[in-house]
This record gives sequence, structure tokens and C-alpha cells, in this order.
Amino acid sequence: MLDAIARTLRLDSTEHNHLYRLVESPRAPSSASTYPQPAENQVILDALTPLPATITTIRYDVLAFNEAYAALDPAMALLPNSERDVLWHLFTTDEHVQPLVDREREVSFMVAQLRAEFGHRANAPHWTEFLRRLSAASPRFAAMWARQEVAWPTPRSKSIFTVDGDRITVNASSFATASAPDTKLWIYTPDSPATARLIEDLIDRCRQRGPAGVLATGLRTGGGR
Repeated sequence: MLDAIARTLRLDSTEHNHLYRLVESPRAPSSASTYPQPAENQVILDALTPLPATITTIRYDVLAFNEAYAALDPAMALLPNSERDVLWHLFTTDEHVQPLVDREREVSFMVAQLRAEFGHRANAPHWTEFLRRLSAASPRFAAMWARQEVAWPTPRSKSIFTVDGDRITVNASSFATASAPDTKLWIYTPDSPATARLIEDLIDRCRQRGPAGVLATGLRTGGGR
């Protein structure tokens, strides 16, 4: 009924979501295409280089990122826009092209965060369809989802393998964005000067060869775990 009202009134995505909030109903169905990114968001992301940074939805759709992020996770950068979802990538892609060191701990925490957010959106078709498809594609995700664990985002350290097989640690911090509901800016800060230098080297290579070249070179030299 609310969707029909929104269509009749020709509400945009922000107004549509506000209508749902007014009646204390779960949010309107969302997708990456629902969140067009203002040009200034990319300017901000680019200005953060050499710090890896990205803007994602609370469902882990990757909406925008800078070249430092692409250098750390070139496999994600190479995906079409419609397929850039961190959870989908982690559960359906070969582990040798994924950067997380403690993959089990990290994906468990992310699924628990997704479960907490889903509690407010249980009737949103876009969410339920995404969960159905990911559960069908990954029995591992289905098992984690069935645990019913919940968690909320907190600043945390993540250990990451570069494409060369170097193990680095970054501190992940998230900030709400004003440009669209349910989106966050994530910034990954190196834990040491040595880590910063490794990231800067990867950025230089990414500028010269692009994400595909960085990924291919890393795999050939024994990176990618």
C-alpha cells in the first residue's frame, strides 16, 4: 500500500523511505541503484588516498571507492557495479582472490551485523530476495545466517593479505553519510608506517597497470594466498 502511495505521489527514494519511517514500517526495498552517488562523494574518497576508503550500504553493496581500496581488493574493483557486494563476494568467490586473513571471524561478524539490520527490514522484498539467493549460492552463508547471531558495527582492526601475499593490518572506521539513507563511509587506516608504505606501493602499481594488472601480477608472484 505504501509503495502504491509513493508511486502515485511520485516520491523519490529519500521521500519514499521517509514515508516508511512516518508509519514505523520497515524501510522501502533498496538496491545499489537506489543510491545514486553525488559527484562530491567520489571527490572525498579520492582526497582520502592513500587511505583506502569506500561507501557501502548497510547490506554491503559497494557504491563507490578510491584507488587505494581498489589496490587492496582489485578483484572487487573488477566486478560490474551491480555485482559489487562484499558479502556476496566473500561467500561466492574463490578464497585465493579474497584479502581477509581471519576470514571466518570477519564474515561471521558481518553476517551478525546483517542480521541486526534485517530485524528492521524483515518485510522488505529486496532484502528477503537477496538473502534467499545468497543462501542458495552459499551453504556456508546459510549456516551462519541460521545461527541468529546479531552484532552492531564497531571500529575494529582487520588483517589483510595483499596480492603479493604480504600480511598487513588496518583499522576500519565507519561514518554515516548524508547523501543517502543506510549508507556509510568506511576508512581503513594503516596500523604502522610499514603498512602505509606497502599500500602506497600497491597504489602506484594500480595506477600503472589497473586493478586487473595488479591482481594478475600478484597471482603470478605467489600473492593471493
